[in-house]
Amino acid sequence: MLLIVSLVIIFALSWAGVFYKWFILVPWIDIPMHIAGGFCMALLVASYYSSEFKKLSQPFAFFTLLGLMLAIGVFWEFHEFIFDHIFVARKLSDDLNYHVVLQGNSFDTMKDLTNDILGTLLASLALFKRKV
Repeated sequence: MLLIVSLVIIFALSWAGVFYKWFILVPWIDIPMHIAGGFCMALLVASYYSSEFKKLSQPFAFFTLLGLMLAIGVFWEFHEFIFDHIFVARKLSDDLNYHVVLQGNSFDTMKDLTNDILGTLLASLALFKRKV
């Protein structure tokens, strides 16, 4: 339950960052958010699939978790892209009086995915140290 609450807080903080211009005022703020998101999501996924992970060798369980987290990170980046190019970003930009951009460019996407992986690696160290 704590992990779900943590993810909700991270999601809420990301939207607060849009509304209060944190991503403009503090450009690096998305780095700890992606690391924390990767960390919490990895713990949640590992917890949900713990009985399955126990059947796997540690290296295979690690790479399975890493693959799942990469998929989740890619879906999050699609969410940002769709938000920017299809849905509300233009209207929100008008309402907030600044250009709202969640999906910067390919460098931003790679940085976000790298930080998601870093969060996953930190969670994996905690998890696999105690053998899931």
